[in-house]
Amino acid sequence: MKRLLFMLILLLNGIILNAQTKPSKQETIDWITAKIRENPRIEDLRHPGVYYTYSITDNDQIRCSLISQRKVSFTSTLTFSFNDICSASFHENSKAINVTFKNLIKSKSDDGTTDEEDSWTFFINPNAAPNMPERMLKAFKTLAEYNCPKVKEVY
Repeated sequence: MKRLLFMLILLLNGIILNAQTKPSKQETIDWITAKIRENPRIEDLRHPGVYYTYSITDNDQIRCSLISQRKVSFTSTLTFSFNDICSASFHENSKAINVTFKNLIKSKSDDGTTDEEDSWTFFINPNAAPNMPERMLKAFKTLAEYNCPKVKEVY
C-alpha cells in the first residue's frame, strides 16, 4: 500500500512538473513585439518592389505599412492595438499570417484616401528561423484566445 501511494505521488509530481502552461497575454505581446522589431522590413517575394514595414508605436500599437515602389509608388498604413486581434491563420503560402480584427480598422494611404480593413497579412522574413512562421502563428493565436475567448455552447 505504501509503495502504491509512493508511486501515485511520483506520477502526480511528474504530471504537474511537465504540465505546459500558456504564456500570459503580456508575455505573448512582448514576444511578438521583439520579433517585429527584429524584422521591421520584409520584401513581398511574390511582388518585387513591394515591401511591408512593421513597427511598435509608443502606446504599444502595431503600425503596418505596405510600400510599393513599382510603376505607381504609394504607401498604405494601418495602426491597430494588440487587443484588436481576434483570430489568426496561415496565409496561402505559409510564409505569412492573416490576422482578423474584432472591428474594422482604418487604413490610410499617402494620397489621403482611407479604407476599412477587417484583417491584415503579416509576412515573415524568409531568412528567419525555419520554424518562425509556426511560432508566430501560435503567438497570434494565443493572443486571439485572450482577446476573443470562444464561447462554449450549451447544446
